[in-house]
Amino acid sequence: MDFIRMPLENGYESRIDRKSPSLSSLPTMNTGDRFWKLLCDYRQLLRYLFALAVALAVLTVISIAVTERGTAEYVISVFNLSVLALVFVLVGYCLRRCSKRKERT
Repeated sequence: MDFIRMPLENGYESRIDRKSPSLSSLPTMNTGDRFWKLLCDYRQLLRYLFALAVALAVLTVISIAVTERGTAEYVISVFNLSVLALVFVLVGYCLRRCSKRKERT
């Protein structure tokens, strides 16, 4: 018989017959699908992170408006805003992709 070795959660391996109907019913997911499924399981946490990035960006814009140009505080605020913009874009993309993924299923 032709067998496939499958790892189990407890660290042991299981042998499954390739011709077994249970193997054909297993979903075939590539690495990208598994990654997005795992990431989309944390959608609520991503929403919180998105809201936090927006709130911190608003505070940073206020601090940029108040500080004097050329000071160390101004440079740090601009750098902080650029990092928050990157987080904003990445988390926004993940949330959008997860919502499209949810619509497909």
